[in-house]
Amino acid sequence: MRWNDKADDDLRTLFSNDYSDEEIADYFGFEDIRTVSRRRQRLRLLRNPHRSEHKTWTERDIGILESTLHLTCDEVAERLNKTSEAINSMRKRLGLKSKRLNRWSKDQLQVLYQEYRQHGAEHVAKKTGRAPSDVWKKANAEGIRRCL
Repeated sequence: MRWNDKADDDLRTLFSNDYSDEEIADYFGFEDIRTVSRRRQRLRLLRNPHRSEHKTWTERDIGILESTLHLTCDEVAERLNKTSEAINSMRKRLGLKSKRLNRWSKDQLQVLYQEYRQHGAEHVAKKTGRAPSDVWKKANAEGIRRCL
């Protein structure tokens, strides 16, 4: 069998009804389920291995989300049995801003200004205890460029 528009439509329907790749392979008569999984990937029909048991957000979940803005996404995710990505996404969707302030101290800014140009983000990150991506973002925001 060759994939065509009708077969793709059938695959989309079966996938959206939570059929497994093995069940879909049986439907099409394939012995190897990799044929189905490769086609699914080409069609961008991807399964989320981190799907939580709570597929929908309850009023209780949203209440907890609103009352825990002082916690990190990871901490809230653990409480709600969801991924941190789901927590972050729902916070953005609801327009909730984190109350955690992660401001740069004067000492950290001094290290950034004195050493970023010469040594780069990795070096400054080690000295300030911040992630290299935070250092890079702050340097860009401050208009500091690395000398190469």
